Amino acid sequence: MINSLEAKLPELGKHARVMALLTYLMGTQVWMLEASKVVIDAVYERIEAYKEIQPSHWIHLQSLEEIEYDRPPLWGVPFSVKDSIDAAGVPTTVGCPAIAFVPSSSAPVFQKCIDNGAIFIGKVNMEQLATGMTGCRSSYGTLNSTFNPEYIVGGSSSGSAMSASQGLVSLSLGSDTAGSIRIPALFNGIVGFKPTKGTDSVRGVYPACSHHDCFSVPPASALSDCSAIYQQMFSQAAEAYYSALHYGSFVLERLTILPDGWFERNNQLLHPITRQVLEAALARETTAADLFRDLHKQTIVMVVPTAPFHSAIQEVELEPFATNVKLGSFRHFANAPDLVALAMPCGTYQNVAKKRQRLPFGITILAECGLDRELISLGKHLQEYLCELVGCDFG
Repeated sequence: MINSLEAKLPELGKHARVMALLTYLMGTQVWMLEASKVVIDAVYERIEAYKEIQPSHWIHLQSLEEIEYDRPPLWGVPFSVKDSIDAAGVPTTVGCPAIAFVPSSSAPVFQKCIDNGAIFIGKVNMEQLATGMTGCRSSYGTLNSTFNPEYIVGGSSSGSAMSASQGLVSLSLGSDTAGSIRIPALFNGIVGFKPTKGTDSVRGVYPACSHHDCFSVPPASALSDCSAIYQQMFSQAAEAYYSALHYGSFVLERLTILPDGWFERNNQLLHPITRQVLEAALARETTAADLFRDLHKQTIVMVVPTAPFHSAIQEVELEPFATNVKLGSFRHFANAPDLVALAMPCGTYQNVAKKRQRLPFGITILAECGLDRELISLGKHLQEYLCELVGCDFG
């Protein structure tokens, strides 16, 4: 693929040649190290040619071999970060200007990228306080899906998914409390990964809910063959899970990230839906025992759809809370037991309401915590199969 471009490069000016390589490589599946090598080779060819014009330009010039040896793994890779991740000297707003602050140090996960040679481009939009999965609650405006401007981008790592899917950057750092990486990854046709909690330090990352969120339940049809008694037992459990998810201890934990008394004094500064979610949680009495029980549930490994549907922005505006709840049907339960999750695009499907429109579809593979490497390896093999099956572009 690179060779086809290199054949055309002599037609370009020297400056244009390097820029053409950079632009081309940003949108391909070429490994970053290979991409860097092509760019550096082009730079050194240009240097050699310039020696004929200005032979005394360089006092010391690193040899190509030295640069190859010293190059860090993310050398020259442009990246963006969700605006809940601290970068020293850059404001962190969490999508809410009223609580913005300027950190004096960077989050370790951000600093790792810098130390490994990545280039920080900027911070991107996100759902306010990371409280939703639609991408429609931010003081900085609403983004839309890269597939269709009428449809939601997903959240809460909205800008992260968009900047990566559009090739504005090569990668983006987000956070996933209850699907906040996986949902926007699906709606923008890219891969999203939720690692085992603790794989990287969360210091310097404004927390949404440090213990992660709760569970979803199967649809009623899954109980059709069960006895009436068991159906009643399961319905009671389902109601308890639903209540814990939207009104219980995990939602209350989000309030602990705010300064003491801030919510009572400044709740009118929040997005109306964000305020409604937090007020509903405050209305329910919750104990430390509730939180402990919510955290210790048994889980299984499975493959699920990443989301049950893809809403239009207008639909979210009409029913913001209900839409957000339904979007989490296949997402919330993965975080409480700390399952590893890999969201992968699987092509598109035809929108029933508007037959000319095609929307992205994807699956999420879930594994036990600690199996990050194994899950990524499985994802690579599955990716090849899916590409052959449905012609996916995992760019």
